[in-house]
Amino acid sequence: MNWALAIEVQRRALLRLLRPIVSASGPVPGGVVETVTRAVRKRVLDFLLPAEAALRRLIVIAARGMTFTPRPSRGFPAGGIGGGQG
Repeated sequence: MNWALAIEVQRRALLRLLRPIVSASGPVPGGVVETVTRAVRKRVLDFLLPAEAALRRLIVIAARGMTFTPRPSRGFPAGGIGGGQG
């Protein structure tokens, strides 16, 4: 598989989805947006799910071939989960 192409496709998709989120939220140069209307909030949320999916695909592609060693379990405290009280 052409991983460079796959990354580029997902990166472009993510950027396409992020632009409307930023523009819909109405950032003010040098200022802060105090409140967001329901319509703006809904519009931003409509773009977040596809953006999250594109980002997850990029993470999976970037992590291919990585290995990790799980940490050993620390076990439970001597008194149980509640710290031995009760």
